[in-house]
Amino acid sequence: MIMCLIKRGSSSVKKILSDLKCKKWGVLTTINEPSEAVRRFSYDPSWCVVILGDVDSYKTDYKLNSSLGSNIIFLNDKDQLNIGSPFVNALPWRSFGRKNIGYFYAIAHGAEIIYDFDDDNMHKFWLQDSLPKTDMKTINDFNSLDMTFKTFKPLRQNGCQVFNPYPYLGGPTKSWPRGFPLDCLRGSNEIYADSINLDIKIDNTNPIGVLQSLAENEPDVDAIYRLTQITPFNFKPHKIKEPGIILPYGIYTPYNAQATLQFPPAYWALYLPISVSGRVSDILRSYIAKRLFDIFKIRAGFISYPLVVQIRNSHNFLADFNAEIPLYKKVSVLLNYLDSYEPKKNASGPEIILNLWIGLYEREYVEEKDSDNNQSSARSNIVYNFKVGQTVSLTHPFQEVTSSCTQKKLWSPDYIEGKEIGPSLDSSLTLHRLRQKVYIGSSIDSDKGKAIDKEISNIVINKNADKMLDSFNKLLSDILDYKITQKVIQSTDVIYCHSQPSVCLQKKYKDKAIGFIPGTRYNSNKCKEEDWKLLNKALIDLQDGHGVVGSLSRFDSEYLRHYTNLDSKPFPVVGLVEDKANYQPKKDAKTILFLGSKTKSQFLGIDELGFKIEMNPLNYKDLNNIVAVIYIPEDFTSYKLTQFYSMNIPIFSPSLSFLGKNNLLSSSLKKICKSLTSIRPYIQTWHPFDPSEAQSTMSQLYWWQLSDSFDLPHIVHFKDEKDLAQKLRTSDLSVIREKMKTENQIRTALTKDSWCSFLSKIEQ
Repeated sequence: MIMCLIKRGSSSVKKILSDLKCKKWGVLTTINEPSEAVRRFSYDPSWCVVILGDVDSYKTDYKLNSSLGSNIIFLNDKDQLNIGSPFVNALPWRSFGRKNIGYFYAIAHGAEIIYDFDDDNMHKFWLQDSLPKTDMKTINDFNSLDMTFKTFKPLRQNGCQVFNPYPYLGGPTKSWPRGFPLDCLRGSNEIYADSINLDIKIDNTNPIGVLQSLAENEPDVDAIYRLTQITPFNFKPHKIKEPGIILPYGIYTPYNAQATLQFPPAYWALYLPISVSGRVSDILRSYIAKRLFDIFKIRAGFISYPLVVQIRNSHNFLADFNAEIPLYKKVSVLLNYLDSYEPKKNASGPEIILNLWIGLYEREYVEEKDSDNNQSSARSNIVYNFKVGQTVSLTHPFQEVTSSCTQKKLWSPDYIEGKEIGPSLDSSLTLHRLRQKVYIGSSIDSDKGKAIDKEISNIVINKNADKMLDSFNKLLSDILDYKITQKVIQSTDVIYCHSQPSVCLQKKYKDKAIGFIPGTRYNSNKCKEEDWKLLNKALIDLQDGHGVVGSLSRFDSEYLRHYTNLDSKPFPVVGLVEDKANYQPKKDAKTILFLGSKTKSQFLGIDELGFKIEMNPLNYKDLNNIVAVIYIPEDFTSYKLTQFYSMNIPIFSPSLSFLGKNNLLSSSLKKICKSLTSIRPYIQTWHPFDPSEAQSTMSQLYWWQLSDSFDLPHIVHFKDEKDLAQKLRTSDLSVIREKMKTENQIRTALTKDSWCSFLSKIEQ
């Protein structure tokens, strides 16, 4: 791989930790590469994340293919040992209990909220200011807990003192969370049917310790459920409009360590037992904590609507079943013991906690290493005196390693007179820089034929200096002859398609290696269910054969995945003129380029911002006269946007809430198919919404998060006209340009790496 994006270094460690001002921390342990859950956190600088590796995880770098990530800290095995804490050193390796280090780390850095999560649980709405005020919530809606929740009077049926939240929050009638006592299942979905109707105010006099989010797609259920019932499933709309349900005193519900908010009143209850399996540890913790919460008058509950979607990592259900046997056999007896536990008179808080853990050891729920006095005392005093011995961190300088590509002949049939072919030319120039022989043009038999040559980058700037970025047709007609001969086509090794990707799948090209890399929705002009299904099958066959299925943007990648479950290779657009359009704004530059229709400029009041607003495309030679671009998106992907982005020109664009309030969430999806729901998504898709304009506002907002204007880092988003004016005047544009430059280096390296990987695959 040619990406090296998060790199260790002692000097940069101190710099990053001194810059971290987060009051909110996510805690994760993993042996995997950075997941989508981690990537989504990189877009919210109000959160920091500490990730605990293990001896089986990365020995060197933890890579995130983005210039974002300075709020994400990774601790490998050596970093953890360097903390110097006896408690940390006593934790076993290859254990879920390594996560305990992350809790202490977050607390030592001033965490006022801890988000306890797994790397296969990703947020549905991860951008700041991503949702209007609705019943649906994001994680940031719980920054303040001065709100009213629902609760209920405690009831017991057949001696069961437990509450099953799944049926009441939209899950299947016969569903239950992992760790729920099996002998209490019967009737658990009916006992509280009409009684969750009491309001409860959460404030300083009635504090909350824990709020768990449920998960869409693959909720946290036990192995018995997975072996006998149907997953995936989602939680449907329900009656409860409040942000969550609070458990009454005396009622238990298992909560997990997969998507749970932990608050300071309950930090002493964070400890995960290390003498039980990972499938038991967080559930055991939750039951123990709930009894202590009741004693200390601290609340626990569940968020009404799932914040996350779980893309479950590979599991062996029978192995999970064996690991969960202690839950099946012991939970009911455990709850009876917890119910009976009463603190000694005048005992202090730490003594109450310690005595309960000793009782659990004596009854063989945990082993001695969990009830050891020294460790128990350390756990009890977390909120008072515990400090991490050393701080460890990572930074993310970028290094590109030159790759040598297998030499091939490639042809793209994308050029059709009058059609936009920017992405095709972009890829052709990238391939030329990788010393490939590239042809571009329609397959009209002729004696003429010409390949992309080394002068084109210069011609794009010099000969086309009085044109702007999307004037490719005239440019190409001046410098290339598109009448490619059949002989030339037969001599090529690879055919790649962007503008009309299905052309590459024609039977006459079956002896060629195929690059199916659509520049728009992969199913363009394939709206009938039968045609769409045939296309999906062809792509699966192609991926398994000597071809590649790629994507130019994250939206197109996830759109493809939603319907096919194919993991497409990224070929991000890097710009026709990346090495020639040397954007260096003049010191006295005052011009802002507005990209969008004039009618859409009126609601912004941009004429009153104090800048010279240019509504028409500029010349290349005049780029240095502008200080920034205001971009109003009209579609999920935009070649015009990526071209300006590739030149490191600061871009200001509306936030999601702004787009919603001003009815700007429409896109060109409707131009592709009248109905994009004519075929069902892949049965195991983890996207919670379909990318269809016929769907709800939530669907549109979700998919817009994956669009170019929100996925590309360092674009500045504004909430309204006033916010735009302020950010234009106060943003350090030179810093933004440098960050964009780094991101463009990464995107260029990623594109080159994808091409070289594909060409090497052909060779094999």
